[in-house]
Amino acid sequence: MKKAFAFLWLFAFMALTSCQKAGVNLFAGDYSYKTTGNVSVQRQPDLLNPQQVPATYDLELPTTLGQLQIATLDRKNDSVIVILNQLNGDVLVTHARCEGDLITLHKFQHDALSLTVDANLDLKFPVTISGYGHIYDQETIVFNLDYKGKAKLGNLTYNLKGEDIKMVAYRN
Repeated sequence: MKKAFAFLWLFAFMALTSCQKAGVNLFAGDYSYKTTGNVSVQRQPDLLNPQQVPATYDLELPTTLGQLQIATLDRKNDSVIVILNQLNGDVLVTHARCEGDLITLHKFQHDALSLTVDANLDLKFPVTISGYGHIYDQETIVFNLDYKGKAKLGNLTYNLKGEDIKMVAYRN
């Protein structure tokens, strides 16, 4: 009787755990996403005017909406491709690695992040994006992203840094 009971427990445990998704299978699919956050833009001193004081601007990122697709590349290595199709028409592509409920993005480039620094200054930054995310209830991924970039305007250089940018993706 004890053997039968132990066998039933083992069978029930295996049945319950085999239904749970993990890694690549957990993340693959189509999502809608929204990105928000703040960045710091620092103007470096002008090389022709070394007495100029550096200026720092704390800016809110423009909210970005779009569709996100995660597709399996290599199931054995938990590798996926991540495609962000923004509503403004930009498409960003990167690879990622999935382990359990964690997805880690490879660094990727966004070539045209536009920011209004002040009323008279609009800059376009090529930005390197990196980050990671956790999936909750197999439906929602919350990404923590880092942005780093640099823009030049004449003799001036502007450095951009954002370390607490959130992207939330909801499964369609």
